[in-house]
Amino acid sequence: MRPRRGFSYVELLVVLTVIGIITRIAVPRMWEVRKRAQSRSAVADVRVIRDALLSHQTDRGAFPGEAPAGTIPSGLQSFLPAGFAFTRDDYTLNYEYWAASGPSPAMIGVAVETNDSTLANEVRKLGASGLPHLLVGNRTIFILSGLGGVS
Repeated sequence: MRPRRGFSYVELLVVLTVIGIITRIAVPRMWEVRKRAQSRSAVADVRVIRDALLSHQTDRGAFPGEAPAGTIPSGLQSFLPAGFAFTRDDYTLNYEYWAASGPSPAMIGVAVETNDSTLANEVRKLGASGLPHLLVGNRTIFILSGLGGVS
């Protein structure tokens, strides 16, 4: 009998089936891990902005004014890490400044806006652990100053 060279069709079929099963198990898990990592990144960005806002307020005596979604408020850039942006691949950060009338302080927030409902849900879950927030569609607004936020 001659020594065999290569694999039989049955052996190849078994290997491909095993690879298919492993892929079917691993890909959804990898997707979940990716979404959790993106949501942690979004919440970490909110905390970086909170620290920058508090530094700005301490240094200049006031919070910056309102800015359009995805835009860094005027005067805040110098308090943020180099290269920090309000626009990411999967979400946009929106600085919110709600001016108050009378002696009440303004309310400051940062919204994480995304079209990905899975990412929005993950951001909400993470935000529930320590930061006051409001939910509006796929938008999570974290209150950073006033109404339960840091004053």
